[in-house]
Amino acid sequence: MKRAKSSPAQMGDPLVVEIQRIARELAVKRVPAEVADDIAQDIALECLVKIRAGRWTVRHTDLLSYSGGVVKRRVVDWHRRRKHAGERDAVYAHELKHGEHVWMSPELSMEERELVEAREETLRGLPSACRRAYLLVREEGESYTSAGRRLGVSRSTMNAHVMMAQHRFRRVLSERRVGEV
Repeated sequence: MKRAKSSPAQMGDPLVVEIQRIARELAVKRVPAEVADDIAQDIALECLVKIRAGRWTVRHTDLLSYSGGVVKRRVVDWHRRRKHAGERDAVYAHELKHGEHVWMSPELSMEERELVEAREETLRGLPSACRRAYLLVREEGESYTSAGRRLGVSRSTMNAHVMMAQHRFRRVLSERRVGEV
């Protein structure tokens, strides 16, 4: 039987319930409600982990200021990601509309096949932790934090694995002289 995913508030800790409530109230003023819910749940989960690990140092009287600071940083991050996603989407839409398409050119079709082969070969040559990190973050679009949680490693370890994979891809592309004019 598959268990339903529980939110931190459903796990019963009154302090976590209060943190989630405060975080949602603060976040909903700055972002859409569904984003505010996600932010509040993430903050509550992090607090629950700290509480259960014995690393919680915030007094109950400081919850509002603590939550306010965390929410503010999360909201700024969300707006930055949204802005950058919009910029990437605009570049992609321009390329799609004005670029030369692979199916229209035998040369581009051959280059595309070679790039796919190079990608697959490079992925096979990566250490397994590095490959999994790269695929989760770059191909599946997961955040470094959530991908790290899935793999049981820290955000900085995820970043190191993805960077290593990117360097390997750049080296392979450089060796094959892809992108040179």
